[in-house]
Amino acid sequence: MNPYNYSRAVTDPKMFFGRRELVDHIVERITDFDPQSFAIYGGRRAGKTSIMRMIERRLNDRLDAGMQPIVVPLYMDLHMDPPQSSPDFFQRLLNRLDEWKEGTLGDLEPLPALNDTAPATSFADIFRELHRRTIPKLGGVKLALLVDESEKLQRPDWTNDLD
Repeated sequence: MNPYNYSRAVTDPKMFFGRRELVDHIVERITDFDPQSFAIYGGRRAGKTSIMRMIERRLNDRLDAGMQPIVVPLYMDLHMDPPQSSPDFFQRLLNRLDEWKEGTLGDLEPLPALNDTAPATSFADIFRELHRRTIPKLGGVKLALLVDESEKLQRPDWTNDLD
């Protein structure tokens, strides 16, 4: 595969050139015990998706290696499959979190359901409960929300309910 093909994201680390230091820096900072937030922005076809996919991969590699703190990447591409409502947005994040939980902590009881009338608060409560449950086994978990094409959240009127 040509790593300079602008029509698709680079997901193979062997083909990812020129921005490894940036990815390392971001992964270091979001997995720090005092994490930071980042926004990746730039013009069209600048490699933003490739960077996010490499961050996701590095975080998954850390999970596979059992490195602390546990930071679960939740990637969502709003261009390919945009959510239709605020509850849909948070339910998708919850589904990805649940997939990780099942794959890693299969013996943990199911998480509560998302409350559609207050999805942001409900998602935060569900995550706090998951964090509480994982403290004995993992020391708790953190999330890395990797939202690609996030500018799409500016258009629908339901996005005012995300906060």
